[in-house]
Amino acid sequence: MKNQKEFISMKEKDARELEESIVEVEAYRELYEQAAKQINYAPKALKDVLDCFIQSLKKHKALWKELLFKYVGEENTLYYRDMYKYDVYKRVIFLPADIGGEQ
Repeated sequence: MKNQKEFISMKEKDARELEESIVEVEAYRELYEQAAKQINYAPKALKDVLDCFIQSLKKHKALWKELLFKYVGEENTLYYRDMYKYDVYKRVIFLPADIGGEQ
Protein backbone atom coordinates (compact mmCIF):
# COMPACT_ATOMS: atom_id res chain seq x y z
CA MET A 1 0.00 0.00 0.00
CA LYS A 2 2.12 2.86 -1.27
CA ASN A 3 -0.57 5.55 -1.40
CA GLN A 4 -1.92 6.48 2.03
CA LYS A 5 -5.28 7.45 0.51
CA GLU A 6 -5.67 3.99 -0.99
CA PHE A 7 -8.59 1.92 0.24
CA ILE A 8 -8.42 -1.86 0.16
CA SER A 9 -11.75 -3.65 -0.01
CA MET A 10 -12.19 -6.81 1.99
CA LYS A 11 -14.04 -9.95 0.99
CA GLU A 12 -17.51 -10.26 2.52
CA LYS A 13 -16.60 -13.22 4.72
CA ASP A 14 -13.46 -11.57 6.10
CA ALA A 15 -15.24 -8.27 6.71
CA ARG A 16 -18.07 -10.00 8.55
CA GLU A 17 -15.63 -11.98 10.71
CA LEU A 18 -13.71 -8.82 11.60
CA GLU A 19 -16.90 -6.90 12.39
CA GLU A 20 -18.15 -9.71 14.64
CA SER A 21 -14.81 -9.61 16.44
CA ILE A 22 -15.08 -5.84 16.93
CA VAL A 23 -18.60 -6.17 18.31
CA GLU A 24 -17.50 -8.91 20.71
CA VAL A 25 -14.60 -6.84 22.05
CA GLU A 26 -16.81 -3.77 22.51
CA ALA A 27 -19.51 -5.81 24.26
CA TYR A 28 -17.04 -7.30 26.74
CA ARG A 29 -15.39 -3.91 27.26
CA GLU A 30 -18.74 -2.32 28.07
CA LEU A 31 -19.71 -5.21 30.35
CA TYR A 32 -16.41 -4.95 32.21
CA GLU A 33 -16.66 -1.17 32.60
CA GLN A 34 -20.18 -1.47 34.00
CA ALA A 35 -19.16 -4.28 36.36
CA ALA A 36 -16.11 -2.38 37.59
CA LYS A 37 -18.28 0.58 38.61
CA GLN A 38 -20.48 -1.57 40.84
CA ILE A 39 -19.29 -1.76 44.44
CA ASN A 40 -21.09 -5.01 45.24
CA TYR A 41 -19.95 -6.90 42.13
CA ALA A 42 -18.35 -10.20 43.14
CA PRO A 43 -14.55 -10.18 42.66
CA LYS A 44 -14.63 -13.61 40.98
CA ALA A 45 -17.31 -12.46 38.55
CA LEU A 46 -15.35 -9.28 37.79
CA LYS A 47 -12.23 -11.34 37.11
CA ASP A 48 -14.23 -13.63 34.81
CA VAL A 49 -15.60 -10.66 32.85
CA LEU A 50 -12.09 -9.17 32.59
CA ASP A 51 -10.71 -12.52 31.38
CA CYS A 52 -13.43 -12.71 28.70
CA PHE A 53 -12.62 -9.16 27.60
CA ILE A 54 -8.89 -9.89 27.40
CA GLN A 55 -9.44 -13.13 25.46
CA SER A 56 -11.76 -11.44 22.97
CA LEU A 57 -9.21 -8.64 22.51
CA LYS A 58 -6.38 -11.12 21.89
CA LYS A 59 -8.52 -13.01 19.39
CA HIS A 60 -9.44 -9.76 17.63
CA LYS A 61 -5.82 -8.57 17.41
CA ALA A 62 -4.70 -11.91 15.97
CA LEU A 63 -7.48 -11.80 13.38
CA TRP A 64 -6.68 -8.16 12.49
CA LYS A 65 -2.99 -9.00 12.01
CA GLU A 66 -3.88 -12.02 9.85
CA LEU A 67 -6.19 -9.92 7.68
CA LEU A 68 -3.63 -7.13 7.33
CA PHE A 69 -1.03 -9.66 6.17
CA LYS A 70 -3.56 -11.02 3.69
CA TYR A 71 -4.74 -7.69 2.27
CA VAL A 72 -1.82 -5.26 2.59
CA GLY A 73 1.13 -7.61 2.83
CA GLU A 74 3.57 -8.47 5.57
CA GLU A 75 6.04 -5.68 4.84
CA ASN A 76 3.44 -2.90 5.01
CA THR A 77 1.82 -4.47 8.06
CA LEU A 78 5.11 -4.57 9.94
CA TYR A 79 6.11 -1.06 8.86
CA TYR A 80 2.87 0.73 9.74
CA ARG A 81 1.93 -1.56 12.65
CA ASP A 82 -1.20 -0.28 14.38
CA MET A 83 -1.78 2.69 12.08
CA TYR A 84 -4.13 0.87 9.73
CA LYS A 85 -7.82 1.52 10.23
CA TYR A 86 -10.92 -0.33 9.15
CA ASP A 87 -14.13 1.38 8.02
CA VAL A 88 -17.06 -0.83 9.00
CA TYR A 89 -19.47 0.93 6.63
CA LYS A 90 -17.32 0.82 3.51
CA ARG A 91 -15.57 -2.40 4.57
CA VAL A 92 -12.14 -1.12 3.59
CA ILE A 93 -8.70 -1.01 5.17
CA PHE A 94 -6.85 2.29 4.93
CA LEU A 95 -4.14 4.47 6.41
CA PRO A 96 -5.25 7.85 7.76
CA ALA A 97 -4.04 10.75 5.60
CA ASP A 98 -2.25 12.51 8.47
CA ILE A 99 0.36 9.78 9.21
CA GLY A 100 3.79 11.26 9.74
CA GLY A 101 2.48 14.81 9.57
CA GLU A 102 1.42 14.45 5.91
CA GLN A 103 -1.88 15.93 4.84
